[in-house]
Amino acid sequence: MRERSTLLFNYQPKKIKADITLFKAEFLTEEYSDVTDNFNHWNGLTSGKLNVIKIEGNHSSILHAENARKIAEIQDTQMKLINHAFA
Repeated sequence: MRERSTLLFNYQPKKIKADITLFKAEFLTEEYSDVTDNFNHWNGLTSGKLNVIKIEGNHSSILHAENARKIAEIQDTQMKLINHAFA
């Protein structure tokens, strides 16, 4: 678990010009208590809009079957809106 945290803290992504959707866990696990932020620090990584969608569960459980399905449905809707805008 320590290696994961080291990677998280050392990674320096470049700012992008795009909207971002953050699927944020409603419940914080102890391993992420030091990096908690309303936007999980993504707001400084885009010049576009940051859309935060809270998902029931913690960092791991938001990807379990029911939540993964919910995330996929939201992403599908967003992709259809993007495709429609460029059609």
